[in-house]
Amino acid sequence: FLYISGRKPSVVPNGTKLMRIECMGVTLIDSFNFLPMPLRKPPKSFGIVEIKK
Repeated sequence: FLYISGRKPSVVPNGTKLMRIECMGVTLIDSFNFLPMPLRKPPKSFGIVEIKK
């Protein structure tokens, strides 16, 4: 949509990842980039109990 409408978003990159994208008053933040652990560890770190089926 942004490309077709000719709008250029403000992007904050971190290597090959995007930390933040802002355009048209909307800001998208990838909050998992701020956690110093692999994606499999946050549930255990925050005490989230997972029910497995």
